[in-house]
Amino acid sequence: SRMAAAPSPLPSPLPPYTDPEASHPHLLSEVEAVERAEAVGRGVEYVTEVMLVAGCDRYLGRTAIVFKLNNPPPPSIFLDFSGRTITSFAINGFDVPVVDRRTNEKEEKEKVVVEKEETQTETEGESESESESESESKSMSEGGQKSEGTGKSMGKNKSEGEQMSEGTGESMGRSKTERKSDIEQQRKEEEDAPNLFIIEGKVVWVKHRLHIDTQLLFCDSSHSSSSSSLSSSSSSSSSSSSSSPSSHGTLNTNVVVIEYENEFDHGGEGFHRHVDSQDNREYFYTCFPPYECHRFIPCFDQPDLKGQFSLSVVAPAEWVVLSNSKEIICEDVSIGSVPLVKEKAVEQATKPYTRRKFAKTPPLSTYLFAMTAGPFASVTKEILLDYANTSRPLTLGLYCRQSLFSSLDPSNIFDITEKGLRYYEQFFECEYPFDSYDQVFAPEFNWGAMENPGCILFSENYIYTSLPTSLQRCSRDETILHEMAHQWFGNLVTPVWWNGLWLNESFATFLGNFAVSQLSEFADLASLEFNTRMKQWAYNTDLRVTTHPIEGRVATTEETFLNFDGITYGKGASVLKQLVSFLGMEVFRKGMVSYFQKYRWGNTTIVEFLSSLNSAAMSQSHTIVEQIGGLHKWSNYWLMSCGVNSIETSWSLSTSIASSFSSFEIHQSADPLYPELRPHHIDVVVYTLSDDSTDVVKHGPFPVDVLPQAVTVVDTSLFGTFSSPPLFVFPNANDHAYVNVVLDQISLDFVHKHVDSLQDPLTRALLWQTLFMMVRNCKMEAMVYIKLVIASAPSEPNLSLLSNLLTKAMSCAGLYVPRSHISEAYSSIFELSCAQFVLSKTPEAKRMWVNVYINSATTNERVQELFDKISHDGTESETNESSATDQSDGSVGITDTALFNENLLKWKILTKAVSFGIPQALPGLESHRKVDRSSAGHLHYLEAMASRPDSEVKRGLWEELLSGTTGKSHYELCALMRGFKRGNPDLNSYAKKFFEDLPTAFEKLEKKTAVAWCTTLFPRHPFDPEVFKEARSAISKPGTSTDQGHVIKRNLEQLLDDLQRSRDAQEYSMQKDKVDG
Repeated sequence: SRMAAAPSPLPSPLPPYTDPEASHPHLLSEVEAVERAEAVGRGVEYVTEVMLVAGCDRYLGRTAIVFKLNNPPPPSIFLDFSGRTITSFAINGFDVPVVDRRTNEKEEKEKVVVEKEETQTETEGESESESESESESKSMSEGGQKSEGTGKSMGKNKSEGEQMSEGTGESMGRSKTERKSDIEQQRKEEEDAPNLFIIEGKVVWVKHRLHIDTQLLFCDSSHSSSSSSLSSSSSSSSSSSSSSPSSHGTLNTNVVVIEYENEFDHGGEGFHRHVDSQDNREYFYTCFPPYECHRFIPCFDQPDLKGQFSLSVVAPAEWVVLSNSKEIICEDVSIGSVPLVKEKAVEQATKPYTRRKFAKTPPLSTYLFAMTAGPFASVTKEILLDYANTSRPLTLGLYCRQSLFSSLDPSNIFDITEKGLRYYEQFFECEYPFDSYDQVFAPEFNWGAMENPGCILFSENYIYTSLPTSLQRCSRDETILHEMAHQWFGNLVTPVWWNGLWLNESFATFLGNFAVSQLSEFADLASLEFNTRMKQWAYNTDLRVTTHPIEGRVATTEETFLNFDGITYGKGASVLKQLVSFLGMEVFRKGMVSYFQKYRWGNTTIVEFLSSLNSAAMSQSHTIVEQIGGLHKWSNYWLMSCGVNSIETSWSLSTSIASSFSSFEIHQSADPLYPELRPHHIDVVVYTLSDDSTDVVKHGPFPVDVLPQAVTVVDTSLFGTFSSPPLFVFPNANDHAYVNVVLDQISLDFVHKHVDSLQDPLTRALLWQTLFMMVRNCKMEAMVYIKLVIASAPSEPNLSLLSNLLTKAMSCAGLYVPRSHISEAYSSIFELSCAQFVLSKTPEAKRMWVNVYINSATTNERVQELFDKISHDGTESETNESSATDQSDGSVGITDTALFNENLLKWKILTKAVSFGIPQALPGLESHRKVDRSSAGHLHYLEAMASRPDSEVKRGLWEELLSGTTGKSHYELCALMRGFKRGNPDLNSYAKKFFEDLPTAFEKLEKKTAVAWCTTLFPRHPFDPEVFKEARSAISKPGTSTDQGHVIKRNLEQLLDDLQRSRDAQEYSMQKDKVDG
């Protein structure tokens, strides 16, 4: 057969060089992934060894990929790989010569240009000599001399050369020295361009793909050693036997071995290297979702081609090295002869190094493969897991940078970790599926956390360097339990493709929050945390023009990147929460037990997930599930369409019994763009006044199933009779439904008067969210909302809810209050914070009010007052006295030296003071930088320096941010961006420049950094028509249909939508002012 034939020799001539960016963008499409999954047999193995040399900016790697192809095999197969240089390549025992095709082809082109110039020069010389000669023989003789002389003179007289070369090519008229200089400059400019390698004519490496002609995979290697050259065997291929593919099933096992040299990443993804600015120690970690593993090793980088990984790491003996599985061997090695050592770090040659080998992993998707290394400080705890009456030892490990170790909280983290592992084993009726459980706090980590099996990464933001709030600790518990849920849902069973990302993240978000309510000392905050953080993120995202279905087609990995948003996490989790309220937790749990038993170590889609739940539901004759046509019908309502439904109650009281309903209806509506009406499970609560009218009395909850129709009539007997007439009805108590609640006028009037007297903090949070959405949707003036918050805040006992309220008030002031009222808005919040700080009794409450005080100080006088409260001599205050002093304007000032000099608060004050140009702020900043040499302090310092109100500083920053060559990490660049927006005297002048430089940002910067650049520096001027014009022009430009253009378009549409909403809300308030005025 064709596939059994021996490989052909190197083609001649080679096909023309093409721009890798044009032919192979840095992504993987779903179509390509499906085709490759059909071609590659299950059971891929990766055997990798990595060498890390302390102080080097590169590392060495060697990976063997063991795989089979399904029959019939494709003409070619590709591996994903973005290494710097491939140093050796072998297929099935053949060593294959590696040729840098790009360099060779450039040299060939340069040679052709030089030869062409010389030929044209000789021709012109001959023509000139013929016109002057008198005989053919003499002219030929002189022509040769003149040709030689003319060729030499072209380089001596540039102007003459340029005239002679007109119309003959750009390089005519330039000397060889000048042409050589041009060529060297061009090579220098293209050093970072994607490599294009030809390997023996049958393997092509273009940027991040290694295309392999599958003819190579059926060569007979039985007579060749591992060092044999493929080219030598090709010459005798006619006489050698070859293996033929089988007629069905999988083909023979193939082994591709690649050695390479690579550079570290600095954007928090791929293989990231961080140098601690405090002690110069270096730390490394990998982070691969959704499509980054190929930055580290050559692989089939897609979630449904699971592989088993065997990893060895050569590194300094003093370092900690972790991976997905246990370390099984540690042996001393010598690295003195390694070229990388000699070239970059000679002193390392004599230091002790070891090779750590890790056990082969179970089948994992490539994005879950993990490694960390560095001089981490650590603490471990041995536990015994006893699910199903079996005693299994497990070591829990915690790791962080040495400079942060004193702030680590091992006791609380170990406590929630151990509780979580025991809880999930019982919940899923499935033992923890991996042999280690290490939790690593990674520097400059872009995500909150990453669920790598057995080696979970967390942001260092979860290490609290000052006294944490209850909400902070609750959030950390939730994140730990979120990542732990992924060990089963996501790692043990994994989505086939990235359209299942939402289910992966939503499941862990919902269940992690539920587990907090069962296990954490902050259980009372779980529902509140879910609503104020996740669900409100979902509503904000879903109401934008850029909303998308929860479950939809994800064409490429680039689109996956865009879908790490409030729909994927917040809305998906909210919908799952509602589904559980439909089914009941026990039915949901039994469905999960069946799911893990059936699909263990496999890949699934939403179909398999819902089938497991549907079977569990139908076994108990669920009426609502049957009523809506089963869970697959439910998925059409909720997963395949966009938008938020609104619900509103309509009710009337009985004429005979005033304290009961005579009618009760739920009205449902939808956005005209997304008209889908959906089923909802809601809890209705009714509020009345007590007999003496002094207290608010709650009745219910009353469960109601809202059908997917405009009006659902509720049987009034559900409610019974109340002691006094109902004054307020709320149709989403307990927050089961994902809906926008519209309050009837009677209820709205009640809320304005009594919201702070409602006992349940979740109900208060839901009502405040409803009022905020009214502002956002132009149904309430922003100043009315702010005044309501200011009136209610002093009596709000829940600090987490209070913090959320004050954040919303600040958002209203910055986004939705008309410019004519903005000073009033910030001033009223500022005065509230001053007064409440003095009245607060706990350090947590005081710290919260100080943060509000700092954020709402928007005048030079108030920022100067802030600056005067901190020490400026590079020392921290030892005092802890709180007192209040009356100011000349009657407001209350704050004096609490110790609190204001807490490290984080002091950085905030210094940054604000620098941005306002406060005298002595810069010396104070430099002084504090000497005190805080931490990595976090370094970022605060960068932001503060970037916030200087100096036009030249801003101009230099703009150029630096767009250069793409600063060597700064993603975190550092983001700090500079935030500082640029502060204290910018001519920020408006950058509006047009923003749109001009937008393509450059996405070309020069890492994708995540480019998105941050776009989001942070977008000109938020709601009444500048040029901003809207430029943004719409950029959205509609040719090229926005490309994958990079799609990212730009999506971000601009979202930013423009937010800007339009800000403008609409401000105009609504101005119109109301005119009417009321």
